[in-house]
Amino acid sequence: MCARNSCNGDAAIRLRGLRQNNLRDIDIDIPLGKLTVITGVSGSGKSSLAFDTLYAEGQRRYVETFSAYTRQFLDRFTRPDADSIDGIPPAVAIDQSGAVKTSRSTVGTMTGINDYLKLLYSRCSRGYCPQCAEEVEPENTTAVLESLAALEASDWPVLIVAPVPLGGFESVEVISTAFQGQGFLRFLRGGEVVRITDLEAGDLEDGRVDIVVDRLSKSSASRQRRVDSIEQAFKVAHGRMRLLTSRGSRDFTRGLRCSACDVALPNPTPGLFSFNTPYGACKECRGFGRIIEIDWELVVPDRRLSLSSGAIKPWKSKGRRSGRWRTKCRRACEARGLDMDIPWEELSREDRAFVIDGGGGGWAGVKGFFRSLEKKKYRMHVRVFLSRYRGFNECPSCRGGRLRPEAFCFRVGGMTLP
Repeated sequence: MCARNSCNGDAAIRLRGLRQNNLRDIDIDIPLGKLTVITGVSGSGKSSLAFDTLYAEGQRRYVETFSAYTRQFLDRFTRPDADSIDGIPPAVAIDQSGAVKTSRSTVGTMTGINDYLKLLYSRCSRGYCPQCAEEVEPENTTAVLESLAALEASDWPVLIVAPVPLGGFESVEVISTAFQGQGFLRFLRGGEVVRITDLEAGDLEDGRVDIVVDRLSKSSASRQRRVDSIEQAFKVAHGRMRLLTSRGSRDFTRGLRCSACDVALPNPTPGLFSFNTPYGACKECRGFGRIIEIDWELVVPDRRLSLSSGAIKPWKSKGRRSGRWRTKCRRACEARGLDMDIPWEELSREDRAFVIDGGGGGWAGVKGFFRSLEKKKYRMHVRVFLSRYRGFNECPSCRGGRLRPEAFCFRVGGMTLP
């Protein structure tokens, strides 16, 4: 291990006269914001520097910021043996032994940071529409009451309207009777309030009926009546309602839903931000961030070869299946006018896509060849053959983020999940 390392950066951890364990008066400057690796032979003091000095002093100073009552529940660290230690931040250490690592493990899961991130995003995040990128404000009974309180005197009276979907029912008599049985006696037709008994077939063309739940006046409607009417409208219209005033109307949707794009977001619960739960994990890669699929670099390993000289490696074998697909490819290329003696790397993008994806005339492409093999996976030699041309690729759905797409619609202070 180098005994002295000069750091010219502005921000650095400066350690002078380190004598912890087997360290002997070592002076080191470690730059912040950069990856620093400590190497050396066994017994040179790597662990003494990393764990017993850097980590111990960073944690010790961090714990000292808490009250005396809080410090009694935390681990105590002794001051490392050194002349001076400056510029050291709080530290997180991953022990070199004892950690249980799986294919789902990350630095966040092994250090426990993920648990805090899940709570942070579930409590403090704001949702944004994935289409228009506008912030989606949560709407509930409180939001509707605030809108009512903000109305001017000239806006009253107010109609609370529930746009009730019909769910496929087409009989006027059945729908009218059902609404009357629930106590709803009026609906809107072209902005006019009409009795439910006057419901006609033309009123059902939109697949919904705008039921008038209540008519509120500013002076007579108590808060409890307003709350009951709003809740009832949300209930019968499956989370939707509308306030209709003399100046216009405003729609409300319970929960997180973009009114402009009609895109709903799930509630930000801790499980939504965890790739180790079925609820939060990406459905395509199941929270691994990668999927196993055909690796086209293995299918066409030498791009200098032409189709006639064996650019498609799976077809270079002497089996009958490979021979049939070589013949199919030759006939498809002849019909297209594609020269099979041109190197693969010199073919146009359209011609390469034709060979891989297929085209007209019953040509299924190289992908069709692998699809035919997928049907024979119950045979051992087929599974072994397929494994030669498979690889781990980044999940196209989450782009390696492991979480379902909706989780990335939430931000804390303008920052999305990494």
